[in-house]
Parts: sequence; C-alpha cells; structure tokens
Amino acid sequence: CLRRSSSLKPCVLTKIPVIRPRADYGDGLTDPVGSELISSFESNCSLTETGIHRPKIVVCIGSSGGKFKQLVKGEDDIRQDAIMQQVFQTVNVL
Repeated sequence: CLRRSSSLKPCVLTKIPVIRPRADYGDGLTDPVGSELISSFESNCSLTETGIHRPKIVVCIGSSGGKFKQLVKGEDDIRQDAIMQQVFQTVNVL
C-alpha cells in the first residue's frame, strides 16, 4: 500500500513482465519494464452489463499516453476473478 506522502505512483501492466534474476525492474520513478505509471484517469466511468454487483470500468491514462481499462469492484472477492482469468488464458492457449 502506498502512503499518501509517497512520491511513487502505481503502475498498470502493459504486458507480462519478464522475470529478471538481478531484480532490476527500475527505481519506481520511471516506467518499470513492461508497464506504465498511471498519470491520471478519464473523468467518466461505465458499468459492466452483467454481474451481481456490476463492477465499474475506469480508464487510466499511462505515463506514455496509453489508455488501459480497469475493473473496479466494491464488494466482490477478486481472487475468484483472478482464478477465472487464469482458466480463460489456459483455454486460449489450447
């Protein structure tokens, strides 16, 4: 968790990061390898069409100008979503 007084910004992964043996992923002030720092968010958001709690879809704008959709959930456990994402990735490979 980042403290409010921290100068570090959160980042969004833009591709699967490569594991580096020496753990040289950057200093946290510039874009880490395989990601962009989040500069801002678009002012509007939308709701998903399905789901019990209908998560919000927000768009964050990366430090290199990329736009990335993110799901924001309030009451659901996101671990189940992570497992389903792994299942879908495996099915896509097959």
